[in-house]
Formats: sequence, structure tokens, C-alpha cells
Amino acid sequence: MDYFYTPPHLITASELSIDGDEFVHLTHVMRKKPGDAIRVVNGTGTAYDVTLAEISKRIARCEITATHPRLNEPAIDVTLGVAILKNASKFDFLVEKVTELGVNTIVPLLTERTIPRHAKIDRWQKLAL
Repeated sequence: MDYFYTPPHLITASELSIDGDEFVHLTHVMRKKPGDAIRVVNGTGTAYDVTLAEISKRIARCEITATHPRLNEPAIDVTLGVAILKNASKFDFLVEKVTELGVNTIVPLLTERTIPRHAKIDRWQKLAL
């Protein structure tokens, strides 16, 4: 089942909406159509099994069929402190994989031997979502 993200303010008791970058990914990249079943997460640990009900120009409306609180979330909160890597794509990969493993918080560190002195926090937050 394909996973997508929507912020909590777009979720009600019986339906939710997907917009923005996730809408583009849903409709143009994954080419989902009304009637398709997908799973949507809200970024706070809850997952929803939904059926696409309607797709308009900028938003997709979905009917919630099941709710899964803390689906695939670890029982404890794990924080990882790691120095920013020289190769930006490798740090992107690290963020993606440790998030998949269940790390809740990533603390990028600037150490004495850190070569890049910049942080792409917005990009890393998108990858973690």
C-alpha cells in the first residue's frame, strides 16, 4: 500500500484532504484515481486507510475506512545526534533511512571536523515526513 502525508488540520472524523506537493505526487507521479485505496499519515504517529473519493485541480478528498494510532512507531522515543556529512546526498540518505528505522529526532551537529558549515533543515524535514 502506498503512503502519503497530510497535515492534521486537513483531517476530520470521516474524511481527509491531500494538497500541495503530496497532491502532485499522488496524482501526477503515482497516478492514483478515485476509488484507489491508499494509506495516509499525519506526521504525529497516526495512519489512516482511505479510499480516494474525489480529485479536483489542487486537492484530493478521501474517505477514511480505518484508523491506526501509532502504526509502526517504536515504543520508545529515539534521538540520533550525527555530524553533518561532507556529501549532502549521503546525509539526505541517512535522514531517510534512520526515519524508516524509527528515529523520532535527528540532531545535526557541527563538530570541529565538520566540513560543510550549513544545514538544509527544510529539506531534511521534508525527507523525514
